[in-house]
Order: sequence, then structure tokens, then C-alpha cells
Amino acid sequence: MSDMLKAATEKTAGLARQTTLCASNAFDRVFRAASLVKAGQTPFETLHTDGLVSLRYYPPLQEDFIELDGWSLGGMFTLFYAGLSKDQNIRNAIILGAPIDSHASGILGLLSQGLGSVAEFVHKRTGFQVHDLRPHWFHSPGWLNTIGFKLTNPIGSVMGYWELIIRLGDREFVTNHATTAAFLDRMAAYPGGIVQDTVVRIWMDNELSRGTWASWLAAKRPGKAGWKLRSGWLSVQIDVKPGSGNGSSRLHCYP
Repeated sequence: MSDMLKAATEKTAGLARQTTLCASNAFDRVFRAASLVKAGQTPFETLHTDGLVSLRYYPPLQEDFIELDGWSLGGMFTLFYAGLSKDQNIRNAIILGAPIDSHASGILGLLSQGLGSVAEFVHKRTGFQVHDLRPHWFHSPGWLNTIGFKLTNPIGSVMGYWELIIRLGDREFVTNHATTAAFLDRMAAYPGGIVQDTVVRIWMDNELSRGTWASWLAAKRPGKAGWKLRSGWLSVQIDVKPGSGNGSSRLHCYP
């Protein structure tokens, strides 16, 4: 009898501890989510900002090598930097969700191929191409990016929060969920020029699969609307031509 009472007491105490942990994690996730976010911890100094462009200085690393981690468009910039700079201090790079071969991206890839064929047909007969349009027409605000990203996998978005509920007792999972949500729920605005180039050069023309876009980037002159990559520690600066209507989003790849 005493063994049964002891086992019941221990089980009750365990449930109480688990309930307390879940309640604490739930409270932090809902009301103190910012304290859980692990991204954006690399120290930096803002040298200049005008609302559209932000120039940051990151102190030199103490290590003799760097490890690059890029997600989506950040992954593309990671590849651009590695390819253009030929930095010998890069030990490895982790690229997630970057469209290296856009035409191999399932249904979206087939759609991109179809749009590319239509665009080529129109260009041959009329001389018109998508890059003739004004870049600021392609500007995509942050809230639209968030909705669009979630609509690419609505079931997965819902299941992510369901998994959060059933794993509230796992502090590491809750922390990772808050870190991911900090990006996906408040995405940055995408400048029109970037959206325009991405649609045409990456999705329709599939230039990344042939390495031709990196050559185009290297040929871009500073001061023009486009991207400029600096050697040394990874620093991405998006230049804006005055009056072009292109905003600038800050993309980070952390070592």
C-alpha cells in the first residue's frame, strides 16, 4: 500500500512540475516572445541610416574562419558572397530554402517555366520584357510577404502551432518556434527591384542554375540600383538609386 501511495505521489508531483513548465513556457511564448528569440544577437554598430538604407559595421570575428547560414534570399546572398569574394576563411555554408534550380521546384517550377516561355514569346514579337516595367510597381510590403509565405503551405503553418501546443514542455522547441516566428510573422518589405529581378532572373530565366546571375551581380556598378557585396566579413548592402522608388530590406547571414 505504501508503495502504491509513493508511486501516486511521485506521479502527481511529476505532473505538477510538467504543468508548471508548460504554463511557464506558454506565458513566455505569448507575452515574452522577444526574450526567447535567438536570432539577431550578433553585435553591430549602425554607421548610417536614412529609413531606406542601413549601413552596419560588424566587429571582426575572433575565429580564423567563418560559417555562413543563409535562409531563402539570405541563402542566395551567402552563395553570391562565397562565389564573388572567394573568401578562403569560409569553412562551410548552410543554405536553406534558396531556389538554386527554380525550375525543379515542383508546381511552382513548372509555373515559372510556363511564364518564362510566355515572356519570351511576347518579347520576340513585341520587344517588351518585364524589366521594362517600373521597379516600384513590384514593391512587396512585409505583411503581404508574411501572408504569401504562409499560403504556400497553410497546413504546415497550422500544424506548426499545433506542435507548439503539444510540445509546450520542451523549452528548446518553444524557443526555436519563437525565433522562427519572429521572422515569418513580421517579414521585411521586399524592394521592387529585388522582386522584379527575382521573378525574371531567378524564377523565369532560372539563371542561378547556370551561374549567370553571379556574373551579372559582379558587373553591377556601385551607386546603381542593385546589390553590392564587400569582401571581408559578410556585409550585404542594397544600394538605391534616388527617385527609383525602391526601398531596401536588410538581409543578414550570421556566422
